[in-house]
Amino acid sequence: MSGARDRWIAQWTETDRRERALKNASGILPLLYRAYQALSPTDRVQVDTLLAEWVETAELAHVGEAQWVADATEADIEAQARWHSALALVDEFHITSAIPALRRLADRLEHTPGPLARDVRREILDKVLPNLERTPK
Repeated sequence: MSGARDRWIAQWTETDRRERALKNASGILPLLYRAYQALSPTDRVQVDTLLAEWVETAELAHVGEAQWVADATEADIEAQARWHSALALVDEFHITSAIPALRRLADRLEHTPGPLARDVRREILDKVLPNLERTPK
């Protein structure tokens, strides 16, 4: 693994756990935005690759359904938070290298049951991808 990648994972994990312990889940994004802005161009390339991986690996079949919420493990909650953070960073910073990963996720979600998968697919296709595709290269 790369140094920037490892540092980002450690920073994300620490920030996520701290903000959730404070019951301030929405507080993570401004902190991550500042951390991302502080990355060097070389480190950004490595972190962008990681964020694209995180976006694509979403497991959203049952997220948000009452039984899933009741049965969710700490790892499930962390994975969901990681996915949301990655998607927000990709959208906010116009990380166009994530476009192929987003398209693959949208294709996979087309065949995933549940209302959340449908809603996330719609957000990706209607908001995030068009925003990224309008980004000058």
